[in-house]
Amino acid sequence: MRLAASGGITLQPTSQELIYLAIGLVVLFGFIVASRLASRFTGDQLVKRHVRTELVVISRRVVTVIVIGLGLFAAMSFAVESANVALFGLILATIVHQGRRPRHIGRAHGHHRGGPAQGHHAEKRRREHDRRAQLRAVH
Repeated sequence: MRLAASGGITLQPTSQELIYLAIGLVVLFGFIVASRLASRFTGDQLVKRHVRTELVVISRRVVTVIVIGLGLFAAMSFAVESANVALFGLILATIVHQGRRPRHIGRAHGHHRGGPAQGHHAEKRRREHDRRAQLRAVH
């Protein structure tokens, strides 16, 4: 197929190129299925930890987008027969990840934002202790 009259781009796919394109589509389909599984797993884990519903929904969507994005890079690398596309995706993921501060920095040895033992679990234990003390006082 001729796209430009003066020598421009010509598309004449060979059978090998069509096979690589088909493999790329299969890889993309696999990543789409994997994104559904990963988002469901993520949602289940967050529900077990009693995270708010809207955060569960947002987290599932983020996981889905990330996995499908990686699938697009993998599928494109198969379709154009070049590993450079996949390497670009890995480098981009590394750059984005380096921009985030890990959660554990500044919170070592039980020191949270409010000082030692002021985290969520300590507060939960304190509320449970107070509730039990009230129940004992009533009886």
